[in-house]
Amino acid sequence: MTVTASRQFPILYTHATILRQITVARSKLPLMDGAVRDGMEKVLGELEKESFEATKGATERIKLGFDYVVCCEVKE
Repeated sequence: MTVTASRQFPILYTHATILRQITVARSKLPLMDGAVRDGMEKVLGELEKESFEATKGATERIKLGFDYVVCCEVKE
Protein backbone atom coordinates (compact mmCIF):
# COMPACT_ATOMS: atom_id res chain seq x y z
CA MET A 1 0.00 0.00 0.00
CA THR A 2 1.27 3.46 -0.90
CA VAL A 3 0.07 6.71 0.64
CA THR A 4 -0.73 9.00 -2.28
CA ALA A 5 -1.96 12.02 -0.31
CA SER A 6 -2.78 13.12 3.20
CA ARG A 7 -4.30 16.19 4.74
CA GLN A 8 -4.84 17.46 8.26
CA PHE A 9 -7.89 19.51 9.29
CA PRO A 10 -8.17 21.36 12.61
CA ILE A 11 -11.15 20.46 14.80
CA LEU A 12 -13.06 23.65 15.58
CA TYR A 13 -15.30 23.91 18.64
CA THR A 14 -18.04 26.29 19.77
CA HIS A 15 -19.94 26.05 23.03
CA ALA A 16 -22.71 24.23 21.11
CA THR A 17 -20.36 21.58 19.72
CA ILE A 18 -18.77 21.04 23.13
CA LEU A 19 -22.23 20.80 24.70
CA ARG A 20 -23.18 18.07 22.19
CA GLN A 21 -20.23 15.98 23.41
CA ILE A 22 -21.20 16.60 27.05
CA THR A 23 -24.77 15.53 26.22
CA VAL A 24 -23.47 12.25 24.81
CA ALA A 25 -21.58 11.65 28.06
CA ARG A 26 -24.70 12.50 30.08
CA SER A 27 -26.68 9.92 28.11
CA LYS A 28 -24.34 7.27 29.55
CA LEU A 29 -25.00 8.22 33.19
CA PRO A 30 -27.83 5.64 33.60
CA LEU A 31 -25.26 2.94 32.83
CA MET A 32 -23.16 3.96 35.85
CA ASP A 33 -23.66 3.21 39.53
CA GLY A 34 -23.63 5.33 42.67
CA ALA A 35 -20.56 7.44 43.35
CA VAL A 36 -19.17 7.02 39.83
CA ARG A 37 -22.40 8.36 38.30
CA ASP A 38 -22.60 11.20 40.84
CA GLY A 39 -18.98 12.16 40.26
CA MET A 40 -19.33 12.06 36.51
CA GLU A 41 -22.50 14.15 36.64
CA LYS A 42 -20.67 16.79 38.71
CA VAL A 43 -17.68 16.85 36.34
CA LEU A 44 -19.94 17.20 33.29
CA GLY A 45 -21.72 20.16 34.88
CA GLU A 46 -18.38 21.80 35.61
CA LEU A 47 -17.21 21.18 32.03
CA GLU A 48 -20.37 22.75 30.66
CA LYS A 49 -19.80 25.91 32.72
CA GLU A 50 -16.09 25.98 31.84
CA SER A 51 -16.78 25.61 28.11
CA PHE A 52 -19.33 28.43 28.25
CA GLU A 53 -16.80 30.71 29.95
CA ALA A 54 -14.07 29.75 27.47
CA THR A 55 -16.25 30.44 24.44
CA LYS A 56 -18.46 33.39 25.43
CA GLY A 57 -17.70 36.43 23.38
CA ALA A 58 -15.33 34.43 21.18
CA THR A 59 -15.24 35.62 17.60
CA GLU A 60 -13.63 32.40 16.43
CA ARG A 61 -14.10 28.76 17.26
CA ILE A 62 -11.57 27.06 19.53
CA LYS A 63 -9.05 24.91 17.64
CA LEU A 64 -8.28 21.71 19.51
CA GLY A 65 -6.93 18.60 17.83
CA PHE A 66 -7.04 17.45 14.25
CA ASP A 67 -8.88 15.14 11.89
CA TYR A 68 -6.91 13.43 9.14
CA VAL A 69 -7.70 12.21 5.65
CA VAL A 70 -5.28 9.72 4.11
CA CYS A 71 -5.52 8.39 0.56
CA CYS A 72 -3.81 5.13 -0.26
CA GLU A 73 -3.27 3.05 -3.33
CA VAL A 74 -3.21 -0.72 -3.04
CA LYS A 75 -1.05 -2.48 -5.60
CA GLU A 76 -2.27 -5.87 -6.73
